[in-house]
Amino acid sequence: MPERLRHRHGLAQRSAVHVAEVMQGTPAAKAGIAPGDVLISLDDLPVTGIDDITRTLDESRIGRELAAHVIRCGVPASVRIVPDERGG
Repeated sequence: MPERLRHRHGLAQRSAVHVAEVMQGTPAAKAGIAPGDVLISLDDLPVTGIDDITRTLDESRIGRELAAHVIRCGVPASVRIVPDERGG
């Protein structure tokens, strides 16, 4: 995550993904993940980039509820997401 975004969200760790867009009707949107959120972990695994997200949302997790930890407006939050065949 770029240094300026880490400072804006008050993050010490470098491993996080800034959510730029969430497509309507996707599992992420249904879980309440919103543009501007910072995704810290998914299924208790740290997220450092899109590859981590893709790897975590593999076929073995389709239909299984996963915890997603985000920072929203500087405040930690947890949401539950159920991946589908689209990969999240």
